[in-house]
Amino acid sequence: MNTPQRHVSDETPSRISMERDASSNEPAIVHKEYTRKPSFPSYQVVKLPEMRHWDWDYLIWGKVRRLVFNLQKRIYKAAKACKYRKARSLMYLLQHSFYASLLGVRTVTTENKGKRTPGVDRVKANTPKRKKALVMDVLDTIQKGWDKYEAKPAKRIYIPKANGKQRPLGIPTIKDRAMQAVTKLAMEPFYEAKFEAASYGFRPGMGCKDAIDKITMVLLKKQKWILDADIKGFFDNYVG
Repeated sequence: MNTPQRHVSDETPSRISMERDASSNEPAIVHKEYTRKPSFPSYQVVKLPEMRHWDWDYLIWGKVRRLVFNLQKRIYKAAKACKYRKARSLMYLLQHSFYASLLGVRTVTTENKGKRTPGVDRVKANTPKRKKALVMDVLDTIQKGWDKYEAKPAKRIYIPKANGKQRPLGIPTIKDRAMQAVTKLAMEPFYEAKFEAASYGFRPGMGCKDAIDKITMVLLKKQKWILDADIKGFFDNYVG
């Protein structure tokens, strides 16, 4: 549904802003066009089949993050209250949303350190056009169903360790990384509500310093034994 159009001039570059109700099943982009001299913006709502008209360079990422985070908060609260059916429905909604795909693709193509490293298919998403195509590919794959999706093999490389040895590292394709990022956005708030308070590994907003502070506080009250364990080559030597 289009809102009434208002008169504007035509010189300032166009921008894209996005608005969407987090509970809606039909995500939409709102195109906001500015023109010569200050004027009133013209809004046009574009539904999912027409999303080819949006531009990566003019996305307002603050709004994208806020929309995703608002839905993540609802998932966290539902899981915390043991309303698992509601939490799963919200997870499904977030995973299939346009904004989760946007944020997932941005994470692996713009923010991560390995953004320029291709997988076995040697495909990179280093231009706005390729990033946009990757978003649409991820959306299309998710909407077709996970039973039809099959990840490609990871490229194995070796990186040097401080002790002179080499650490094996598997690099998925850029699409598989984007799919993982979108899935992480949906699953992370659910399991964050279930993790132990003393768990600090690979959790958002937590790290080694938090673990050290916790250990220090415990030892100041009473001396205890500390067990430091390292599972050597678990994923390389594990036999299922």
